[in-house]
Amino acid sequence: MALMVSIALLAATAGHAQLAVRHAAVLPLTTKSPEARRLAEEAMMLDLDQVEQAKAIEMLRKTVKIDPDFAMAHEFLTQISLDPAEQVSEQQKAFATRNHASVGERLAIEWYQDAMDHKLISAIVKMNDLLSRYPHDKWVVWMTTWWLTTQTQYERSIEVYERSGISDSPGLMNNMGYSYAYLRQFDKAFAQMDKYVGALPQDANPQDSYAEILRMAGRFQESIEHYRAALAINPEFYSSQFGIADTYSLMGDQTQARKEYEAGFRKFSLPELHKILWQTREATTYVREGDYQEADRAFHAIVEYTHSKNMSQVEADTYRQMAMYQQNAKHGLALLKKADAVL
Repeated sequence: MALMVSIALLAATAGHAQLAVRHAAVLPLTTKSPEARRLAEEAMMLDLDQVEQAKAIEMLRKTVKIDPDFAMAHEFLTQISLDPAEQVSEQQKAFATRNHASVGERLAIEWYQDAMDHKLISAIVKMNDLLSRYPHDKWVVWMTTWWLTTQTQYERSIEVYERSGISDSPGLMNNMGYSYAYLRQFDKAFAQMDKYVGALPQDANPQDSYAEILRMAGRFQESIEHYRAALAINPEFYSSQFGIADTYSLMGDQTQARKEYEAGFRKFSLPELHKILWQTREATTYVREGDYQEADRAFHAIVEYTHSKNMSQVEADTYRQMAMYQQNAKHGLALLKKADAVL
């Protein structure tokens, strides 16, 4: 399977000579409502380049109310929603309304549907087809580079970005900084972050991203400084508060890490998935200390909460994380069975 995936990913390079002579094409957004189209475009700009995810989500929810048959708006909402149930329902709506959309939009929706259904080869083929049609379209490049990054195909993600010729998107600068960092190419990653900070000097997210990449490079104190710089720009930018906590945990100071996590939980009202993410990381501080009894207590609290919210995927993931640190193999296997049963 790994070989087949590699072949499929590389197959897109065969047509680059033909792509070079094509005129730049833009992915159409098919809707009967000009207002819905305007809102969708504005929402995606807010999400990608201005890091206003919450505002973008609300705008897309308004968009699909205006035109329930706007398939690509449903797909965009699937991609940026922080609500697992909404992600599933919006993907279903995108797939159900895809016949109202253009060929390119249908390719995008069916690509993500195949990925959700674990039909990886088919997903890659559709991604490559879409990219061959719209290699310079900002949203296609964003969807492609983001998805490739989630599949740990960092080199291919960078290749798609560099071939796109897009140089004025702060959001893509940010994403590519991470791709370079995942490849341990930190000089290139820091260069992207310098561009990103320069593009949005009054925005907190560039400082937050710079901090995370510095942490990936093992430069922990500099990382904390950039997280604090982000909070100085925007005191409500909660990911930087939890970034400080994560950094202390990686430095081995679990007590200080928990203080920072708790400070964040007290100060901020968080989206469900983000709240659970950092509760999980706080629970992990006990694992790093070797206090497995306290870790069990913390993880079980997360299991109970996710179960009460019918968040089966997250509940299963929590059981799997618990299984990883168990000292007793039988206990670990029992937790894995619980994870399977939840799904």
